[in-house]
Amino acid sequence: MMKKSGSIIALLWLSYLLISCNSNSSDNPPLIGGDEILRVYTQEYVPPLPDFIDQISYYELKQDRLRICVYVSQREVWESGDYAETLNDKIRLNSELTIDGEISPLDFESCLIPGNLWVNHNDKGTLVGTYGDPTCVCTTIQLDKAEHEGSIQIKMPSQVEYSYSWKFEAK
Repeated sequence: MMKKSGSIIALLWLSYLLISCNSNSSDNPPLIGGDEILRVYTQEYVPPLPDFIDQISYYELKQDRLRICVYVSQREVWESGDYAETLNDKIRLNSELTIDGEISPLDFESCLIPGNLWVNHNDKGTLVGTYGDPTCVCTTIQLDKAEHEGSIQIKMPSQVEYSYSWKFEAK
């Protein structure tokens, strides 16, 4: 019975977070790190995004600043022995975002993606790890309204590397 009530409390807490974080009232504009979000957009990518990236989002902020977030699929970079909580940190610590050939400082505030947890077992039924919903890797930079080039590289401790480059327009 305790487990069931814990689940109900978790659902109520998650509902509260989603409602409070998604408030679009004109009195309370959405914020990132204390900055008002002016506009959010995504773009079509040709070729399509690789499997390890779920999406790339752009958050237009005041003073010509742009927050760029790459949502990395934990499912695609998961390795035996990884657990969602530590996999999130492993992805962030081993990621590098480059904009127009310059390495950009990463920021992780307002990056919570509430969601699911998947469990992986080996052939004998032994737990070998878990993974969750996407991990966001973000940077906030000042850009001219023009076409730019971005890239992400993730070098996991196992020496497996993931990379992707794309062009985008700061609007």
